[in-house]
Amino acid sequence: MKLDSSYYKLLTFLIILIGCNNNNIERHLTARSGWVIYEFNASFNIKTPGIAFREDHTCSLPMVGGNDYIEKKTIGTWDLQRKNKKYFVKIKSLNPKFNNVEFEISSLETIQDSTTMGKFEKLVLKSDSIQIICYRILL
Repeated sequence: MKLDSSYYKLLTFLIILIGCNNNNIERHLTARSGWVIYEFNASFNIKTPGIAFREDHTCSLPMVGGNDYIEKKTIGTWDLQRKNKKYFVKIKSLNPKFNNVEFEISSLETIQDSTTMGKFEKLVLKSDSIQIICYRILL
């Protein structure tokens, strides 16, 4: 029986979730640098393609299109929660588009690029109204 790559990705993600506690998930979210947003699906647009979670539980959020730039609206705090064997990131911010939004971490994985032999991480965050797919390169 031949299994496709999506099976292996799902298995890797499940192993990460089963084997990791909150501290390991936090390390993956905060390690190295911020995340580059590759795909953003919501009822509003963003002007900056990045999001970052820091160890001190502060975060940098994307600038929202249509709003005046106010630095306070691009920063916030985050908290990692576990509910029903799933992990969630809850954000608090002065930006009403992100304030009190709870994202399920639906994917957090390390991927080997067969072309360059480099590695990158992929993070997928989903809420009721927002889906964010982001990446970062591992050096």
